[in-house]
Amino acid sequence: MSNFNGLDGGDVLSLNADDHVHANMAFSETGLWAVTFEASGTHSVDGFVSGEATYFFKVVPEPATAWLTAAGCLLLLRRRAR
Repeated sequence: MSNFNGLDGGDVLSLNADDHVHANMAFSETGLWAVTFEASGTHSVDGFVSGEATYFFKVVPEPATAWLTAAGCLLLLRRRAR
């Protein structure tokens, strides 16, 4: 499942009863992302049920990226000062 080329009907994760799955997400840019998930299934008493929820993710650079960027900037400043 990938939305690299946009979302389509193939972006589905199907599970069976008693399945246990961990899913990961990655974001291509920093910022505030709103991601809406929809779940549906057949309940043994209530029949077909579905629902959706929107989750918000604030994506920031990982600390190592920030430190490397800062170190690179300091090296450039030091080089220009000479």
